[in-house]
Amino acid sequence: MAPARGCESLERESDRSGQEQKEVLDALKMLFDLLEEYAPAWYTEEHHRQALSALEASAERRLQAQNRCLAT
Repeated sequence: MAPARGCESLERESDRSGQEQKEVLDALKMLFDLLEEYAPAWYTEEHHRQALSALEASAERRLQAQNRCLAT
């Protein structure tokens, strides 16, 4: 079965920017891991929560987009 019209658009957008987004997210995750590992004195719990929230929000948006596509 062919993808739904909304999914075609999502697939085209994903093709264009998917690799770039992945690179950005990989860099953010690497920085997050380094901060967690070395825990500099200035790295507060608030910084931790902000970074974790950004990573989780990005993962959640991708999952929701994929689920919308699968539902159609």
